Amino acid sequence: MVSSIVDGAARATAAVDLAGAPAGSTYAEEKETRASMMLLRVGIPATICEKMGVAISEEIGQLLRLSSCRPPPAPSLSHAASMQHLRTLAFIGIVAGASARRPAPPRAAVMRLRGGLSVGSLAASYGAALSTNPILTKSVTAGAIFGLSDATAQTISSDGGRDWARTAVSCLVGLCYFGPAAHAWYDTVFRLFPEGGVKSTLIKSALGQMFFGPTFTCVFFLASLVAVLGLRQGLASWPGKIRQDLVATWAAGLGFWPFVDLVSYGFIPAKWIPLFVNSCSFVWTIYLSLQAAKTVD
Repeated sequence: MVSSIVDGAARATAAVDLAGAPAGSTYAEEKETRASMMLLRVGIPATICEKMGVAISEEIGQLLRLSSCRPPPAPSLSHAASMQHLRTLAFIGIVAGASARRPAPPRAAVMRLRGGLSVGSLAASYGAALSTNPILTKSVTAGAIFGLSDATAQTISSDGGRDWARTAVSCLVGLCYFGPAAHAWYDTVFRLFPEGGVKSTLIKSALGQMFFGPTFTCVFFLASLVAVLGLRQGLASWPGKIRQDLVATWAAGLGFWPFVDLVSYGFIPAKWIPLFVNSCSFVWTIYLSLQAAKTVD
C-alpha cells in the first residue's frame, strides 16, 4: 500500500537522478530516502492503488533511462532544472493516479440523522438493547407507538380538544400489555413452529388472528372504558362493548394483519418482528382508538 507507492516513487526519483549521477555513488540511495520522507509527510492514505503507483514510476524511470542516451537539453533549460521538473512530474503522476482510484465512502456512512447519528448506529444500539433487555425494549417501543397512534386518532376525530388521559391509557396498554404479550406470543409461536415455508407461515398467521388479535382488542376496549367511565362502570360496560364492536373490528383486521404476518414471518428476522409489528400497529391502533372511543349502546 503506502510502502509500495513510496518504493515506486523512490525508484522513479532514483531513475531521474541516475541519468546524471556517477557510477557507484550513493546519490540515488539518498534521493530514495528523500522521496520516501516527502510522500509520508503528504500523508497518502493506505487505500491508494499499488499497481498504479508502481506502473507510473517504472514507466517514468524507463523513459528517463532512454532519455539519457539523447542529446543534452537546450541551453535555455539547465540539466538540474530538467531533473527537478521530471521529479515533480513523477510525484504528481503517482499521487494523481492513486487518488483517482480511491474508493468512494460507503453509502451507509453518508446516511446520517441530525445531530450526527447514523442510521446504522441507531439500528446497532436498538439491536443491542433487544439482546440485553428484550421485554423492556419491546414494551417501551410499543408504549411510545401506541401513544402516538392515539394522539393521531384524536387529531383526526376531535374538534381541537385533547384527551391526555386517553393517550396515557393507550401508552400503558402498549407498555404493560402489548409489549410483554407480543414477546411471549412470538417466542411461543416460533418454538412450536420453528420451520419456515408457506404452510408454517399460514399457521402462525391464522393463530394470531384467532387468539392474539381478538384478545388484545378486548383488553384495549376495557382499558379505554375504564379510562373514560371509571373502573366499576367500565367493567360493567365491557361485555356490551365486546358484543357491539369486536366482530367488526376483527373483520377489519383480516384485511390488514394477515399481510403483516406474511411479511414478518416470511422476511423479517425473528428478533426484529416485534419492532416491525409495532410499526404496523401505529396504523392499526389509530383505527382501534377510534373504535374504542365509540359509546356503548
